[in-house]
Amino acid sequence: MRRVSPKKVVAGTTLVELVLTLSLVSVLLGGMVGLASIIRTSDQRSTTDRSNRQEIRRFADDVRREIHIADEIDVQSDGIVLSNTTQATKTTYRVVSGSVISRTVETDGDSVSARDVYTLGRELETKIESLEEDRLIRWTLTESDRLLRPVVIDASRKVER
Repeated sequence: MRRVSPKKVVAGTTLVELVLTLSLVSVLLGGMVGLASIIRTSDQRSTTDRSNRQEIRRFADDVRREIHIADEIDVQSDGIVLSNTTQATKTTYRVVSGSVISRTVETDGDSVSARDVYTLGRELETKIESLEEDRLIRWTLTESDRLLRPVVIDASRKVER
């Protein structure tokens, strides 16, 4: 009698195993690409927000400094005009558009000695109020997507004693 040897088992992978492995790898890669896109978008938004905050801070510092030394303040619907008789200057802040404010400094002869533009980011609603008989100016900047968190800049004139 002849002995029949058992069939040899061939080592390797089946087509089903290969398809499952490729599917799993593609799902993982898709998730990583999506995560990288979210991280990149978040980083860009963070950089833009930081730049906008710095520009608002620069604008607030300039407004506070110049209101503090102003002799006369004329609050208008689209800006303010600050007069300083000791330095013989007139500084005008104007809202150019919803997110851009310009600053112009004129000397005695109506010649422009300085110009500046503040780009404050997204579209803003601005409101300028004169409080305490023009001793305190409140400039409120409200972004359309942050209605409950406006930026309020309070600036006061120097008090004469």
